[in-house]
Amino acid sequence: MDSAEKSEGASVTDDTAMASRGKRIMLQKAVTFDSSALDHKSSNGNGGDRRPRIGTMRTQLQNRKASLDEEIGREEKLFIGSKRLLFASHDLKTKNQAELEVSFSDSKIKALQAELSRINSSLQTYQPQRTLDTQIPLIPLTMKSTMKISFVTQFSEILKDHYYADPFDLQDAMYEFQELRYSIATVSRDDAGIDNLIEYYNHLRAVAMRFFSSKAKHSINFVWYDAINGLPAAQQSVAYEKASIIFNIAALYTQLASQQDRSTCEGIDKAIQYLAKSVGCFLLMKQKFIQSPTTDMSKDMLSLFENLMKAQAQELVWEKMILNKISSEQLDSLITQAQMAQSVAKCYEPVRSLLNDKVIKDYLPESWTAMIKLKSAHFKSLSHYCAATICGKLAAFKSEEESHLTEALRTELHFLYEEECKELFSSDIKDQLGLMKSHLHCAELHHDTALKALEFCRELKPIKPLGKMLHEGHENTKQKSSEIEDLETNNIISPTIQASVVEFNPVSLEFTSVQIPDLFKALGPLPAFSASNCWTEPRIVNMKRRSDGYGFTVQGSKPVKVLNLVADSPAQDSGLLEGDWILTVNGVSVRYKSHSHVVKLVKDSEDELSLRVTTPKSESSD
Repeated sequence: MDSAEKSEGASVTDDTAMASRGKRIMLQKAVTFDSSALDHKSSNGNGGDRRPRIGTMRTQLQNRKASLDEEIGREEKLFIGSKRLLFASHDLKTKNQAELEVSFSDSKIKALQAELSRINSSLQTYQPQRTLDTQIPLIPLTMKSTMKISFVTQFSEILKDHYYADPFDLQDAMYEFQELRYSIATVSRDDAGIDNLIEYYNHLRAVAMRFFSSKAKHSINFVWYDAINGLPAAQQSVAYEKASIIFNIAALYTQLASQQDRSTCEGIDKAIQYLAKSVGCFLLMKQKFIQSPTTDMSKDMLSLFENLMKAQAQELVWEKMILNKISSEQLDSLITQAQMAQSVAKCYEPVRSLLNDKVIKDYLPESWTAMIKLKSAHFKSLSHYCAATICGKLAAFKSEEESHLTEALRTELHFLYEEECKELFSSDIKDQLGLMKSHLHCAELHHDTALKALEFCRELKPIKPLGKMLHEGHENTKQKSSEIEDLETNNIISPTIQASVVEFNPVSLEFTSVQIPDLFKALGPLPAFSASNCWTEPRIVNMKRRSDGYGFTVQGSKPVKVLNLVADSPAQDSGLLEGDWILTVNGVSVRYKSHSHVVKLVKDSEDELSLRVTTPKSESSD
């Protein structure tokens, strides 16, 4: 996966911040550098294990999903291997056996994906228990699963070969980073889980500069499973790892939105805010990461997720309006409701449009596609129902007197539709009634569409508040239709209702919300001491002061560099070179020291000076 990365602004604190990290993983030098030590440490509950231990339904489902992902990954490998054997072999018996294995693996993959689809279809999983009978669920995303990775062996080689450092001196940092990578597979479903993911992402940015580049080759495969179909994909690109983390942050935000109790305005506002944050993540991924190896992070799917969360946020704005007990009798309130419902329906249109793609439709869980169609149709029917009620009231006013309509109301009514509707203000009451009948007819058609979506989706049928909402809406429409069924009306086609303009502001992901220490600070300041730069093995140069000094000048800071050498000076005779980076002065580390500090240390030395230096390599010398 390619990346056109901009700076996310993650900050790195000094050594004192390390102490606030809690327990550090203290290992003896006798421990060999392999992942088994850390696996044991994580499993026996020591070493600051971050994984949640609460056996909630959500945790159990996520764990089962991770297991299914791994099983699908194994079967996919067997399927590919058997298929290659089938085409490569010329032996009939071998071909028959391979064909049998292909068929078996294919069947097993489909069965595992069917179970995975049922987990993804569990829309009420993240809802508070007390709201199951009163609150219509949102559609949350499940998080991507990942395979464990051992960084220690690879990092140890890079430390020795690239940094000329002893891996034992940095074993705490390596195990700390690896433990953090393990923890992101089972983060808690709360704001702390978001912080956990951002913390790893920020560390990954810094670690990537230290260990991953064209000059510091690595063989680490980042394996992630598709969030929907569970198929694995592996890449050595750090950008792929970053994109997967951001995807999981977005998914977790959608789950947090689903967890909110929307019986209060505060709960609705929190849910909207979480959805806005998830949209911010999807936008970031679309801008910065391309060529995803998994379907869930493809451009079309990211657009679908983005538009879906926007639509659900708009739906919550509707819920908040209803919660505030807006009147269903007053004309101005009905106009607001009609246009707001149309706005929600319009927000679902881009999502429905993407569902016309058979690949996308077959990829998504059935409950998602059914819920999207259902909600789109439901809010269209609500919009038409409110418009019909408006027309009915105008017809009633005609039979009484015109004074019911103020100038303000007349202005609002003029903007009820996208285009001018003369029948709305017609002096003939049959026009208003005809318009009313047309709206009710449209409302019934959309109600039928919503009810069919509910009827044919077994995952949605048990959701009580959903069925109640649809049936009540349908009954209200039928009752209002029966009231004017026998009245004489003109045949009129209802115009398109104008959607309300509701501002939605995606919230950008704040990487600076989690401060991190530089785990590998001992290597030297970034970006000088990074995987993209090369230098010689550090050496010690010793010199004695003469009456005219040591014979060299320095420039820069962090690290300080040798600028000039005086011919035949102690500095030149010692082997010091122009351009050398000064690492220590008389045994004192100066990698992070300023120019003035290093000059002072040199001047304060008595008659002898010992420097540890390294010579940076140019591109041509590599």
